[in-house]
Amino acid sequence: MSQPAGSRDRPTGERAVASALPLLLILLVALGARAVFLAEFPQVQADEGLWTTSTKNFLLFDDWFMDGRNHLFLSPVFHFLSLGVFALLGPSIEAARVVSAVAGVGSVALIYLLGVRLLGDRTVALLAAAFMALDPWAVIHSRQAMTESVLLFFILGAAVLVLGRSRRELALAGAIFALAILTKLNAAAMGLALGGYLLLRSPPHGSTPSWRRRLEDGALFGGVALGLAALGYWAVAQIDPERFVEVFQRELGGEHVGAGEESTGRLGIRPVLAGSTMLELLRLNPFLFAYAALGGLVAWASKARGRLLLGLWLVVGFAFPLLQIYQPIRYFFPVVPALILLVGFLVAAVSRAVPSGEGRESRRGWVILGGTAALILAFNIAYLGMSFLANRGSAPRVVEAWVRANTDPADALLAAAYLATNPPNRVYAHDVARLFPGGLEEAVDELDIRYIIWDAAEWDQDTRELLEERYTRLHAWEFGAVYRVRGAGVVP
Repeated sequence: MSQPAGSRDRPTGERAVASALPLLLILLVALGARAVFLAEFPQVQADEGLWTTSTKNFLLFDDWFMDGRNHLFLSPVFHFLSLGVFALLGPSIEAARVVSAVAGVGSVALIYLLGVRLLGDRTVALLAAAFMALDPWAVIHSRQAMTESVLLFFILGAAVLVLGRSRRELALAGAIFALAILTKLNAAAMGLALGGYLLLRSPPHGSTPSWRRRLEDGALFGGVALGLAALGYWAVAQIDPERFVEVFQRELGGEHVGAGEESTGRLGIRPVLAGSTMLELLRLNPFLFAYAALGGLVAWASKARGRLLLGLWLVVGFAFPLLQIYQPIRYFFPVVPALILLVGFLVAAVSRAVPSGEGRESRRGWVILGGTAALILAFNIAYLGMSFLANRGSAPRVVEAWVRANTDPADALLAAAYLATNPPNRVYAHDVARLFPGGLEEAVDELDIRYIIWDAAEWDQDTRELLEERYTRLHAWEFGAVYRVRGAGVVP
């Protein structure tokens, strides 16, 4: 294909910058969507406290398990990443969200690279990156101090390298996927999709299929991933081997999420729950699911390049959480890149069907194509805007400001986990009371609690009435109140 007039004389560096500029602009949009008002939006969830208090307690008090929190073992990578950020910025929910935000922006870059390798079309890959940059599901998870954004970043990194043909790339893909497993053990399921692709993918053009080579590739990727992940879990288990075993026995047993005789640990088939979950997923982004379904039909009918990987990705990404008795929406987050890339297949097919030239039919086709992309992006932006207006909150920072102004740093507090990360004090998560036979009052006594922060989101009203009777209310907010404890069980 001949170059446009004047482009032959353009320096190589300028051409490189020009070609990279669209992606850089998309990454800037992704960064803005993930970093602006990071402390306030979305409103902090209880689980964000559960994933961050251990890191704060280790950094300030040299104790990962201060109030019975064992999340270090469930995601050592997330905790060590947040430890580095906490050391630089100080412990807070917002600082932990920085880890997720950076991983989210990185995932936008990686879906572009995956799109280029999978689809062979840079324009479609750019569009996929733009969809990822503003996808509500992706943006929200990239703004929460939990593991999903980091998990997806490593899965995408491994997938990009799995598409390569060299053994070095496969070994590196395995190493990166080990980080995904060390971020969350559930990632191992996505390893089945990547491993299955290595076993079933077509050989390079012009070469003869070789099952031996496929098995070797799969074994290399899987062996490196599982070996390094096992080594990582073994290393972190040495911190407290007995506790490590207890934590995973509990997680795999699933009693805390409703396991019973009809299930095998966390695994079980619950059709009503699965149907409800799928409806909730469809409501998240109906355009994404609808266009991805059309893209999947196009990919299958045209035997498009990349359909095998995306098909395996979606089958595993949906099936694994649907076969569990506990199905939070965040468990399905890894399917987002596959859905977006299927939309890319649809865009590519439509663009090929558009007549070339300057005629009316060509203009009409490009208007339809551009309008479809604009509709998806407009929906995403509107959804994020409405979510921002409806789902903001600053309770952790409000509580932190009060604690810093009114308590001594040596004072111990009892509060919900999501309020425990920001203050510099030793703050025990309120459910630490479960570790004491005498419940709340024994915990207050044994831990030498000086202040209790009650909030409506995590505590019940009966506890509030008990606190009102026994202790002195010092301050109240719309969401809760703080009480001074002069001594365990002693009415001030």
